[in-house]
Amino acid sequence: MRSELVLAAAKQWSNRYLLMRVASVATRKFHRPHSRIQETTNEVLMRLAKSTNIDLPSKDASPINYRLCAKSGQKAA
Repeated sequence: MRSELVLAAAKQWSNRYLLMRVASVATRKFHRPHSRIQETTNEVLMRLAKSTNIDLPSKDASPINYRLCAKSGQKAA
């Protein structure tokens, strides 16, 4: 059940808004054509629940710089 997956992922992520943002972006990235979006979402939530090393941006990084770095694949300074 998806609510159990969300609760399991929430144990690893202290910020629930960041968790849902990461889950929505990852769902769009991992989704394959001709497959159910629900299955992709469940798979992403399972991966997030199993994750242990979460790389969050530093508090010094501004949101604009972090977004630009996320698009280019670099870490925010």
